[in-house]
Amino acid sequence: MAYTIDQFAESWQKEVNELTHLDFFTYKLICKIENHLKDEIFNQTNTLANLKLSDGENINLAFSLGDGLQFFFEKMCFGEGCSLGCPNKLEAPFDEKDKKLREGIVTYEFKGDFEACKQRRDCFSYDIVNYVIKDTLIDFYNYQKGIQLEEEDSNIRILTKNIGDVVLSFTSAYGATILQNPTAPATNMITDELQ
Repeated sequence: MAYTIDQFAESWQKEVNELTHLDFFTYKLICKIENHLKDEIFNQTNTLANLKLSDGENINLAFSLGDGLQFFFEKMCFGEGCSLGCPNKLEAPFDEKDKKLREGIVTYEFKGDFEACKQRRDCFSYDIVNYVIKDTLIDFYNYQKGIQLEEEDSNIRILTKNIGDVVLSFTSAYGATILQNPTAPATNMITDELQ
């Protein structure tokens, strides 16, 4: 069951032609996560058998993750929260201005452990895992499936890392191109997608 751009636009309460680059990125990421959940995570391992989802639930979880990630990107990455711009500069080294910002982030978030945030991808991965993915998974399973899970649960750690790796890989591959101007209309990208 594929999630279409029309369904995405409707769930975002927009017309297809109103979608931005960030919206399009989120749509593609939701599709990637959904396929990964269905084809890789729950199909390849018995370790997570108790967390296995139906196709509809895979879409719902992927949507929840995409929604949380987009909100995080808007507020933290492209908003006032952090100006390191990780999603669209994930592979770029820190410049002098970024190094000062990074110092504050490492002091506050990483308790001064500069090794934990040596590159943008380290900082980005830490943030999306701890502020979006883990919380979304726990909420989804607790409220949608009635499965009470905690942060320390080994299955949540495995699932969080696995999804975090997918988001990081996808962002590394497409963030620099799709997210250069996150608020620009995505009409051309969507036209290419529909063809």
